[in-house]
Amino acid sequence: MNLTGATWTALLKKYGDVTLHRVEHEGRVYAAKTVLKLDADLANKEIGFIKTFNHPNVVKFFGRHDAEDTISLILEMYDQSLYQLVNNTYVSYKNIRKIMRGILEGLAYIHGKGIVHCDLKLSNIMVTKTLDAKIIDFDCGKTFSEAENSPGIATQGYCAPEFEDGHPNTPASDMWAVAKMLDDLLSSAPWYATDEELDEYEEKANKFLSRIDKKDPKARLTAEEALKDPFFA
Repeated sequence: MNLTGATWTALLKKYGDVTLHRVEHEGRVYAAKTVLKLDADLANKEIGFIKTFNHPNVVKFFGRHDAEDTISLILEMYDQSLYQLVNNTYVSYKNIRKIMRGILEGLAYIHGKGIVHCDLKLSNIMVTKTLDAKIIDFDCGKTFSEAENSPGIATQGYCAPEFEDGHPNTPASDMWAVAKMLDDLLSSAPWYATDEELDEYEEKANKFLSRIDKKDPKARLTAEEALKDPFFA
């Protein structure tokens, strides 16, 4: 992507050798995920995934920008991460359902393309002002065949229990991470509903959670199955 004349401003985040910038170019604002060319293999791997994606709940990729020592992935700019949302405000029951539906619709799409995300967590879900969820960060992603031949990986706190026995990443391990995110969201929900509303919501939410956080990965709902759960009715 030719970004001649673009304004690179406001460092948004830095973790390790990765930086995120706000980029303004020809009247549009983008996010730029910039990595050192020493990590070109990881960058190219992520680009290989996201350039094929076309789904409203998955990060949108516009192109790459190569500098002397870095590669930047030019992405759609979003408002905040789910981690920021959960830590800065209460999330209502209605909005929890909307966010979870978006995550699961995006995940069902990714799994349908034969890809496991491998690093789902609150900070890898972005949300818009209207609380549309967007799955980002595919540098740990693997095709199903790649995942079969390597041990499971995930961020601490999101590791599926089967990893302890040497099992690989699978769509089911992604669903375990979804369960952990749902648990965090439910913990952030305000407890000021009426007793009747609270009882109904808690029952549906807890039943849904119990169907996706089962220790046996074969017993967990898939993303497509989860979308049909009464929790979303």
